[in-house]
Amino acid sequence: MELCLNVAVEHRLMHAETLAYLMHGLPLESKIVPRSALQPDSAPPPRPGQVTVPAGVATLGQVRHVEAFGWDNEFDSEQVAVPSFSIDVFPVTNLEYLKFVHAGGYEKRFVLAFGRLGMEVPARSCTSPFLDAQLECSFHGF
Repeated sequence: MELCLNVAVEHRLMHAETLAYLMHGLPLESKIVPRSALQPDSAPPPRPGQVTVPAGVATLGQVRHVEAFGWDNEFDSEQVAVPSFSIDVFPVTNLEYLKFVHAGGYEKRFVLAFGRLGMEVPARSCTSPFLDAQLECSFHGF
């Protein structure tokens, strides 16, 4: 469990470091929020719902030896066929997540897909944003 937590924390830190590099490279005027962006929006709030993403091919990773920055775990490139699926247009809300927890979402066992393998694990054995997403989908029957 401790190793899993350490890996998840290290992974998050890598993302924060990458964001810091990207932000550092932006010109100053791109880092300042214009006053007009701080005004409240009078438009009605967007409606929740789902969209269907058509089937297609996703390219995961990068090709080695090209002039692009990448972490060592982002190489090599692989193309994967992805079936059509539906996804919420907004992230899971705190209320939706609470319903998942109260309904025993972390107490059940789910088959989680890691690469091309499936393994049954107790839902509480290791959590990360990726695993949470898989648990949430399994909980709702996806």
